[in-house]
Amino acid sequence: RVLPRLYLQVSAGSALIRSKEVGAKWVLNDIIESVKCVQCPLRGLFLRHFLLQALRDKLPDFPVQASATTPGTELASPETVAPTETPLAAGTESTPPTTTTTPQPQPPMNPMDPGTVKDAYEFVLANFIESNKLWVRIQHLPGEGKSKEQRKRRERERNELRILVGTNLVRLSQLEGVTSQIYGEIILPKILEQIVACRDALAQAYLIDCIIQVFPDEYHIETLGIFLGVCPKLKEKVNIRTILQSLMDRLANYYADEELLDEVDTNQVKKAMAQDSFSMFEECVQNVYNARGPNLTPKEVIRLQTALLNFSLKCYPGNMDQVNRCLGVCVVSLRQAGGPLPGGDGTATPRQLDEASVNELEKLLSIPLDSLALKVLELDHYSELLTFLPWDNRRDVAMTLVRAVDTSGGTPRDVKQIEELFSIIAPVIRDEHAAGPPSSADGAASNVNRTADLMKGLGVNNTASLSFGASFNDGSQHNGGSNGEMSAREIQEENNLVSKLVHLLHHEDTDVAYEMLSVARKHLSTGGKQRVGQTLIPVAFSALQLVSRVYASEFPEVPRPVGEEEKTQESDESPADQVEETTPKEEEAETPDTTEEFDKKAEEEEQKESVETEDNNDEKVEEEPKEIVENSDDKEETTDETVESTAETTVEMGNESGEAKPADDAEKDEADSALKEDAIKTPDAQPNIPIVPVFSKAINCRKIFVFLQKTVSMLAKGHAESALKLYLQIAVTADRFSSANDQGVMERPEFGAIAYEFVSQAFILHEEEISDSKAQQRSIVAMIGTLLTCNSIEKADYESLITKTAQYAAKILKKPDQCKMVSMVSHLFYKGGTTDSAVYQNPQRVLECLQRSLKIADACTMQSPSNIVLFVDLLDQYVYFYEKECPVIQHKYISGLMALIKEHLSSMNPLSSSDVAAIEDAKTHFNGIIKYILRKKQDTESKDRFSLIECGVL
Repeated sequence: RVLPRLYLQVSAGSALIRSKEVGAKWVLNDIIESVKCVQCPLRGLFLRHFLLQALRDKLPDFPVQASATTPGTELASPETVAPTETPLAAGTESTPPTTTTTPQPQPPMNPMDPGTVKDAYEFVLANFIESNKLWVRIQHLPGEGKSKEQRKRRERERNELRILVGTNLVRLSQLEGVTSQIYGEIILPKILEQIVACRDALAQAYLIDCIIQVFPDEYHIETLGIFLGVCPKLKEKVNIRTILQSLMDRLANYYADEELLDEVDTNQVKKAMAQDSFSMFEECVQNVYNARGPNLTPKEVIRLQTALLNFSLKCYPGNMDQVNRCLGVCVVSLRQAGGPLPGGDGTATPRQLDEASVNELEKLLSIPLDSLALKVLELDHYSELLTFLPWDNRRDVAMTLVRAVDTSGGTPRDVKQIEELFSIIAPVIRDEHAAGPPSSADGAASNVNRTADLMKGLGVNNTASLSFGASFNDGSQHNGGSNGEMSAREIQEENNLVSKLVHLLHHEDTDVAYEMLSVARKHLSTGGKQRVGQTLIPVAFSALQLVSRVYASEFPEVPRPVGEEEKTQESDESPADQVEETTPKEEEAETPDTTEEFDKKAEEEEQKESVETEDNNDEKVEEEPKEIVENSDDKEETTDETVESTAETTVEMGNESGEAKPADDAEKDEADSALKEDAIKTPDAQPNIPIVPVFSKAINCRKIFVFLQKTVSMLAKGHAESALKLYLQIAVTADRFSSANDQGVMERPEFGAIAYEFVSQAFILHEEEISDSKAQQRSIVAMIGTLLTCNSIEKADYESLITKTAQYAAKILKKPDQCKMVSMVSHLFYKGGTTDSAVYQNPQRVLECLQRSLKIADACTMQSPSNIVLFVDLLDQYVYFYEKECPVIQHKYISGLMALIKEHLSSMNPLSSSDVAAIEDAKTHFNGIIKYILRKKQDTESKDRFSLIECGVL
């Protein structure tokens, strides 16, 4: 019967406070003492919750300082009884007087006292403590026994009633008079003391989470040390990670919001957080490790470090020391938790983690990649943590790393960083059981023997091919392993990311850039057939970009003297009557050595001497880099001379031959040296002598071409068509270097030989490796385009190459394709014009190719009407050569071919819809050619030539 009366008393007390007939303090003290008589856990819990809800808006919230001025609140001091002296008997020792204090009853509480915030939070705290005790006691209620099902049912009941206890903490946080000092000195210690004392895992976990969620962020930052000190004292079943992670996320979000708002730092909150929060969290985690020891699973260890790492990256971006500490603690903890298993060869291999731990570790290693990208290579323990992951999970981490590098756009700075990067992303480069790259560095730069025979220097190395073939076969044998479980789309995605990574490799020093590409090729060459065909191609194109940079340094542009420039302009204005190519020796013979623009004889002789000296110096400067290149590998007969000025360098290179000079030239040499000294002293009188810097790099163009040849030979084993196109692309680059004399660079005949060598390699590859008809057509088209582009190949070599190309075209199996290829080859026999530097014209062979194509087209048209398009294409070729004024292509050939096409088109009977479509396309093309010829007849420049062609409208 007492319970209904207590509910009624609470309601009456609430109404009494609202009426203000009595103060809130007196009512609160009376009610809190009355409800103590209910000790039934369920009834008492609901009663106290009703009490809190009934008085939630009636609690006093005045500051404590206001209580001093409130009338009737003064407390009387206890009265002290005066000491009494008693007479002493003779012979007894005196004792000091004793003072006795008699406790006086406290004066009755003033019923009109409204109370302060202190009375409010003391009331709520007392209600919270008793509510928590009742909530914990629910699990010990008498029932049907202590079976497992009974315990689970009681746990569910308690979990549903937890809000009745948490509401007390919510009401505490809503008191405006509670300051951070009151919270830290009074409220939080009492709450934490009750949480630790209850020794119930469910209560501890829920109440700690309530504290984090309901109180302000500033309070958490100022009391962070007190809060974290309780975490190691909680029960082992309490998930510390969720508690710490929740607190870290809230503080990190608060810090981000404060930075976004850019407000004034209240109570130095940001400063305190920036200085001490991470170290306090780290210390708390370490205390948890020490308290729980082996009972802490590897999954929880990794999760705790993941939470710490996330907090560090959010609040302290770029702090590598904190990230490294997190990873280091994780490594040590994993070793202690799992420990290494001794291998059969005496080594230690990491113990395999369970699936949940593996997923958490993969998440941990992927977190810093988005913000740090390549900076993870600077972390000491990152690679070591990867060893705890299986191969498939390492592949996921590697993919995340490559994506992060691609997104950030950063480039590795040195070769060591490249080695570490490719070691980490090995799972996306090769298969699990494939042999890794050799431990020694790539010897391409050190094992290239400089010889005068270019064919031998650029030939295919049988040893290198065999070694790559072994590794290539090893990689392909395991394609059925891990690759068998991967789809082609996944492998394609990995290859695309790796290719992007290769294109990011760049360094200002060309030698370092070459070493980077060597390391990349060493790792990528172990990828197997499915990967090498795509990942080695960007290595080759990056090397092509590098060789252009090296060429610009090795053979810089040399400005020509004024006399030679004028002479060159005069020779350019004269018409070119020759058809054959002009050799470099003939051009040098035509170049004058002296100028005749000076009036006085003395000035003319001085100019002659200066020009001769200039020519002599130019020849020596051009020979010097070549000597350095040829002797760089043999390390024989090399000399290093220190030059103090650019002019002295030019003079010394001009006199570096070492041969004995005749005695007659002594006076001339003295005069030359005196003239140069005067020119150095007086810059205005210095002759226009070009100065060429000496090339001092270890990697020159020839070495990079050898690197390219080896790279493409690796690719040729399984991807012949791609290798052929790369050979041709390299040949075009070498030809461009040989023909670079238009900007003042002296012609380099050796690059023409290099271009011929790479084209020859492409032809060999076409004969030996490419058997598919469509692939052969694409290869022939690429070869024709390359040969038309190259201008530095010698005439005899060019004739042999175009003859081979014509033979390849004639061997195409399908007759329509053969017709197209043979007609396309005809362009190789009529290359260049009157203004081109490289010209080759053999009109008779052009006519032979076109006539052979006509025969094939006639045979094809008899078999299928759709092949009429071959005649129209050939008409297009005839018109092209006729417009180019090829002497053997006459107007009667074009007129006759047009009449033949008209006859075929008028008499054809298409057999299928495809034939109808092909014939319509042929008619459209034919009408376009006729319109073009008619326009040429109206043009003033070409009407005399095209007026002889008889054409009509179809």
